Amino acid sequence: MIKNELKSVGRLFTSIMSLNPINRDTMRQLKILKDEEQRLSRINKLVYELYTYAVEAAMYSSNTSYTYELFNDKDFILANIQEILECLEELFPDCSVKHTLMARGRDRKMYDISTIDDSKLPLVNHVEPNSYIVIDWS
Repeated sequence: MIKNELKSVGRLFTSIMSLNPINRDTMRQLKILKDEEQRLSRINKLVYELYTYAVEAAMYSSNTSYTYELFNDKDFILANIQEILECLEELFPDCSVKHTLMARGRDRKMYDISTIDDSKLPLVNHVEPNSYIVIDWS
């Protein structure tokens, strides 16, 4: 029976020895590090998704741009839009990659109201503008 207890203590000691010591400062930073890891993971997932959709649009249609409407995770995307655009610009050099605000005009067409002249805004239903990421290879 004593031999069994010694084996248990030996296994415990061996498993404890394989753990890494963590100091107080590191312990205080673990939550921040984990949150940042999750944020970067979400950005990578979105960039991968946009990359895939844009490449498929180029392969299977005659369109020369891909437009992604921000409706899922809009707050997260907008909070990280600069980093997302930088990643996409690296993946699509020589292409235009931008974040824009679009609304439907009275003629039912979509207009980029982020660049439209203020005198033309009454012609556009800007009550319901939507945010988009546009990748243009024209």
